[in-house]
Amino acid sequence: MNPHALLIGGAAIVAALGGSFLYGRSVGADGVIAEQERTRQAIAEVFDKAQQGAAAAIADMEIKNVTITQPIRTEVRTRTVYAECKHTPDGLRALNAAITGRAEPIDPGELPRVDPAPVGR
Repeated sequence: MNPHALLIGGAAIVAALGGSFLYGRSVGADGVIAEQERTRQAIAEVFDKAQQGAAAAIADMEIKNVTITQPIRTEVRTRTVYAECKHTPDGLRALNAAITGRAEPIDPGELPRVDPAPVGR
């Protein structure tokens, strides 16, 4: 066999393998870039939906201002020592009701009902 033919055939095989390696590497890099772009788009979509959901939740909020004057005034007048200044159970219930939005106005002549003590505490 002719040594020049073997040398040319070997060089062609090496060139083909090298070209295949470089082509595969560029295709792999394109795949990674495409995957990163898909990830970026998914993150952007989730961010937009989260923003829309937060905006809708904020728009649906209803702000209620409730003023409780009589029960608190009574407690402030009766608790004159700072170290002993604590809420009574009725006052604490009234404040919690105002915070949660379940407070109802109390007539000046009407007393709030007494809740039974929780069982097991």
